[in-house]
Amino acid sequence: MILKSDELFHRTPGYLGWQDENWLACCDDYCQYLGRVGIDELNDLGIKDEVLQEYAKREDAYPLEEVEEYLYKDGDMSGYLFKCIHCNKYHLWVDAN
Repeated sequence: MILKSDELFHRTPGYLGWQDENWLACCDDYCQYLGRVGIDELNDLGIKDEVLQEYAKREDAYPLEEVEEYLYKDGDMSGYLFKCIHCNKYHLWVDAN
């Protein structure tokens, strides 16, 4: 039997973040990584408000005012978009240099 963490750490390509990779989970499983995003991409997908509301609940979240002002796909503050493979909910991880 393959453990979920073994699958993630040994068989899943990673992504490059400013600090460290942080792989999000939902529905008791790891999410699918979709790529880097900024506010513009979240708006284009129509998920900005939903994703930012969920992100703001994290203890280690940057203030939303800063995220909305400085979050760019390839900027000094970048978003990493994930999607649950079970419930299809989007999740955001934000990192800055």
